[in-house]
Amino acid sequence: MKEDEQYLLESEFSDGIRAGCSNVDLVNGQNFGYIDSMRVSRANRRRPKNISSDDPSSNRSCLLISFAVTGCVVVTFFAAITLIQLQHSILLRTLLETCDKFKYSAIDYTAYSADPSLPVNQAFVFRRPPNVVNLDCAKLLEGTDKDYIREAATHRVKYKDDPRLPMDCASIKRRNYFAQKSASKEEENFPIAVSRTVFKDYFFLETELSVSYAPQNWYCYALDEKTDETFRARMHSLSACLSNVVITHREWKMDSAGHNMSFSHLECMKLLSTKERKWNYMILLQNHDVALKTNEELVQILQWFGGANDVEVVKTPWGRVNYNLNWTFEHLKLFRDEFRNIIGANGYEPKLAFAKGLVESSFSRPAVEFMVNELNLEIMYLQLETEKYGVDEISLPTLQATDAIGLPGGFTHKCLAKGIGVGFVSRFTIWGDRMNKCGSHHSRHYLCVFGVEDLSLNLRDSVYLFANKLMPEFDFGAISCWHETIFNRTQLDRGTHRLKPEVYKQLPTVRYHAEKKANGSVDLDKFDCHYNISFYTT
Repeated sequence: MKEDEQYLLESEFSDGIRAGCSNVDLVNGQNFGYIDSMRVSRANRRRPKNISSDDPSSNRSCLLISFAVTGCVVVTFFAAITLIQLQHSILLRTLLETCDKFKYSAIDYTAYSADPSLPVNQAFVFRRPPNVVNLDCAKLLEGTDKDYIREAATHRVKYKDDPRLPMDCASIKRRNYFAQKSASKEEENFPIAVSRTVFKDYFFLETELSVSYAPQNWYCYALDEKTDETFRARMHSLSACLSNVVITHREWKMDSAGHNMSFSHLECMKLLSTKERKWNYMILLQNHDVALKTNEELVQILQWFGGANDVEVVKTPWGRVNYNLNWTFEHLKLFRDEFRNIIGANGYEPKLAFAKGLVESSFSRPAVEFMVNELNLEIMYLQLETEKYGVDEISLPTLQATDAIGLPGGFTHKCLAKGIGVGFVSRFTIWGDRMNKCGSHHSRHYLCVFGVEDLSLNLRDSVYLFANKLMPEFDFGAISCWHETIFNRTQLDRGTHRLKPEVYKQLPTVRYHAEKKANGSVDLDKFDCHYNISFYTT
């Protein structure tokens, strides 16, 4: 978008009115998305050349906007009083949403992705959305200019999906680049599958897919049953545009407590486990996870895993499992082969040994096929679903750590029995008790939401595979700069020179699997469950 076509609508109502709309820029456009400009600096505002503050017509337009903004505030105030007992009424929500739009400026999607003259699937060019073109991403990634980082954090750009985003395949490929052939022989010979549960922020998900997209990979999205029809239609349009993107046939009603997350990922496992869909590892993700590694780097790391699964295994907190229920294999009908429900693997009691871990994890294909073809997880999952919180954090770590199951690439419960939890690298998160490490100092559900301050501090040199979380409604600029970074590393600054092999090779799960593969078994009395945690704190 040209500089004189940039437009921002002042979100601080009183400031805009006091200025007599002299800082309000107007552009006529049919297709637009909403960008929160509440804190955008005046230095980044540009007046279209055809509008003058001395022009009576423009002043009348500004005056009308001022009256409209003021009217929204007044009407909403009285509506809130009148409808105080009807907080969720359609009328009140409509009034609030109408006023909310005065806080947002527009992206001209016709100029950005719907113009037929724009190149489709243009290689080696990251098309940064118009609202963040003025961000100096290089400075933010370098991290030395603290004043600039502070300024960018003060004037965060925020984004909401626009219902008028063009969703034909050509527009999708004008906004993004999707490689049509594998970038290297190594990547072609080691395809990856991704299972992601989603419910909102389509534009974010589209760009997240594109920046490290590989045509040999498989991408499965499991939609929340409660999601709106616009989001659902967009995800299906994305799938129709890209042959290796699939949507689960069944939708589950998911929530922030983790209910039905395990069932949703299982749907993706089933969908991608067919023989014609080739891949070596499956990575499980949630809506706002962001890749910290390129596909080339992921391939190298997963090869270092050597068939081991990367799953967090720590002690199960109180209140996550109802121990009054029957958790024997026989009751759960866990194995399709009934004999396996009576005699556990390697002489262990055929009963679940519980563990807890984050959902984000990486499973070898043999492990996924084992879960789909050898196990019947329905009763187990249903019993776990009876708890109120974090139910999705029990199922897979328990399968990983129950010795009697013998999951391919799995681990042991012996480390937990010794009081030692085992970390992983699939997901990077800063929890509330370490909020001093969170550059943005902003949290949601007791964990850090990363912003521009975190690009150099926490993301640039991280050894983790994915970060949770970045959200467009909080800091769209941080997301765009990071997406550009991964895109450039994928297309221009290729290689695995940024990786630290020892971080991944010395993971307890990787060492355990390597010893078991080499010797047929592991001497658990001698096995070292510890790991140098300083390797993966950033």
